Parts: sequence; C-alpha cells; structure tokens
Amino acid sequence: MYSHNVRVWEIRTYRGTKRTTYTLRWSVAGNDFPKTFPVKALAESRRSELVAAQRRGEPFCDETGLPESEVRHRLTSVSFYAHAIEFMDMKWPALEPGSRRTLATALATVALALIDDHDGAPEYSVGFRALAGWSFNKTARAAAKPCDEVTEAIAWIEKHSLPLSALADRRSLVLRTTAPPRTTQASSSRRRPTATR
Repeated sequence: MYSHNVRVWEIRTYRGTKRTTYTLRWSVAGNDFPKTFPVKALAESRRSELVAAQRRGEPFCDETGLPESEVRHRLTSVSFYAHAIEFMDMKWPALEPGSRRTLATALATVALALIDDHDGAPEYSVGFRALAGWSFNKTARAAAKPCDEVTEAIAWIEKHSLPLSALADRRSLVLRTTAPPRTTQASSSRRRPTATR
C-alpha cells in the first residue's frame, strides 16, 4: 500500500575501527527503511531524491519504502530475481531460521516460474537448490563462491528472469508456478533444499 506518512531523517555517521559508514533512515507509515552507504555523498544524494519525491507529493510504498515513481520504474527495469535478492536481504536479520527457509523456498519457486525461456535452462532441482540455498541465503553468499554447477544455474536464471511487471499477470503466474517443470527431472523437482540458515 501507499502512504503520504513519510519521514526522512538526517544522515548518521558511524566511525568504525576500519572504516566509516553513513546511514540514511526514512519511514513510511511507521515502517523504517535504513540504508548504509560507504560514501557520504551517496547517502546525501539518496536523501535528496527521497525528499524531492516527498515534496512533489508522491506517496511511498510501505513495503519497499520507495516513492511511487521509483516503484513504477522498477516494475519494468528490475528483474524479479534481482528484486527477490534485495527483498530477502532486507528481511534476513529479523527472520528465524525456519522463516528464512520458508521465504527462500517461496521466492525460489516464483523465480523459476518467472523466466522468459526454458531453452538451455538448468534442471529444476539444480536451479531450485541454487536459488534457495545460495541466492536467497545471505549467509551463504557472504561465506564463499558457489560450485560451478550452482554458478552456471544462477547465471542463466539471472539472464532470463522476467521483470517485476510480470507479477501483475496473476493468472499467468498461477499457471507458471503450478505447471510441472520442463525438465526430465520432474520427479526431483519437488524436493526442497534445507541449506538456508
């Protein structure tokens, strides 16, 4: 939902032992959206964008924290895969391990449905494991580079992921997520990895 109840705070500076970071915080309908930048100029630029949208009278999305104009732009310019990683990373700190697995499983299912072509696609089980166990696992991504099989699967999915606007076609989405995967590994497609921690 959208709201005009928006507050944008001043930038907070954190001086650590190794580096200094700059955190911008804003809220929409009571929901906080902090974002940390390595350079103050970037934080100031982002703050200026948010304040400008607020002064134009734009409503902000209370789920993403973005102004309406940015949400519209993201629908056509950002893939579901990229958005799902950003969304998972935002939710990660507040979720228990079980909830992380549940969300990663759901995102992986939709991500594998929202692709523009199945030619050359990785086996469903491989793609699912790559997404749920690595792409949508913040801890795993930070720990190490994935194996070659997972790397190749992720590269293919990233290239073929549909834009967020595909979510608007609910009937098509239902058909995509309930249809059997187009691979010879249909029997293994229902297995769900448990690597997300």
